[in-house]
Amino acid sequence: MDHGDHDHGDGHGDDADGTVCTMNMSLHWGTCEFILVKSWQANTLPKFIGAAIGIFLLAVVYEGLKYYREMLLIESERKKQIVQKNSNGEVKVTTKQLTIREQILNVPHAVQTFLHFGQVFISYILMLIVMLCNNWLIIAICLGAGIGYLIFGWLRKIQYRDINECCY
Repeated sequence: MDHGDHDHGDGHGDDADGTVCTMNMSLHWGTCEFILVKSWQANTLPKFIGAAIGIFLLAVVYEGLKYYREMLLIESERKKQIVQKNSNGEVKVTTKQLTIREQILNVPHAVQTFLHFGQVFISYILMLIVMLCNNWLIIAICLGAGIGYLIFGWLRKIQYRDINECCY
């Protein structure tokens, strides 16, 4: 009995032009790739370039999201500060103490939670794309992260010292 005409669900579909992408689990420079799902098959050079541009932009958005969350956190902390000036002209800054319930159930924290979800989701998508082992897509992610840092990195307000640095 010949079953050659049956779809065996091997995950290797073809598009209208008949090009079939294969899974390559070592670093490669191919331009035919299944990207995350069977329906996102970049099996022509224009489709692959479009996918690489989309992945590049996703990495830029990821960097922007990181800095946007940081700016929102700084603004939220600033709003908790109470500035008082005494009769001598001295300024005293205190931070409003919130209960645990107030800290968890407030709009800024809900927004941060939603943005954190988005940031984690995008980071896993980018990680899975790197795991395709396609050098072009890895380069697209690295360039997107670099351009994203160029665009958004200067906005960084919190300065931190890396504990692994020997000098400051």
